[in-house]
Amino acid sequence: MPSEISERIDEEIKREAVLLREKKRKEVQVLLLGQAESGKSTLQKQFQLLYAQQSLEIERPTWRPAVYFNIIKAVRMILSELEYEFAARTPGDPHTSDDVVSEIIRLRTALLPIVAMEDALTSEINGGVSIPGGRNGGYVRSGWQKLRSEKQQSPDSPTAEGSTFVKLPETASLAAKAISRSAMDIKALWQHRAVQHFINNKTIRLDESAAL
Repeated sequence: MPSEISERIDEEIKREAVLLREKKRKEVQVLLLGQAESGKSTLQKQFQLLYAQQSLEIERPTWRPAVYFNIIKAVRMILSELEYEFAARTPGDPHTSDDVVSEIIRLRTALLPIVAMEDALTSEINGGVSIPGGRNGGYVRSGWQKLRSEKQQSPDSPTAEGSTFVKLPETASLAAKAISRSAMDIKALWQHRAVQHFINNKTIRLDESAAL
């Protein structure tokens, strides 16, 4: 009996080894080279959409911190540009009237707590790495999540079939809660007539995905 069990174990090991070799034989490694903003990430996403859609679904939850960062960044940029426009306003301009300034000040006061989280969230996304020359921002590329030691997955907490629960890093978790609490104020800022006017006139320039 022990010998039969041992033989079955050996056969299973051999079978798994064959399957692993076959899987590796089918893998194709692609090296994408090119300067910044040349479309490398876009091309990679196209490969994933065509040949590995499951990898996108697995990766999706880990991009939440970057989404929160983009929301906070857009709010901060809008408020900063409005402050400049109000400082240089001309009499009679309905988009910089006293009423408009008062409305924006109220929204700014309500949104300051999430704007104040930008630097901490940036540092968490970047893993504490800063860019020389005083530049500040969240620099992320596909696969960056694997380098984040804070990322934790729990196989016992499925969120959907074939997926796993991803625990957010501390600052990203706080940002998620703050954004949720401020959702109405963020929406009010975005829909404000002065904000839409300056965005349409290209006075306020945001990332293309900011409206989403």
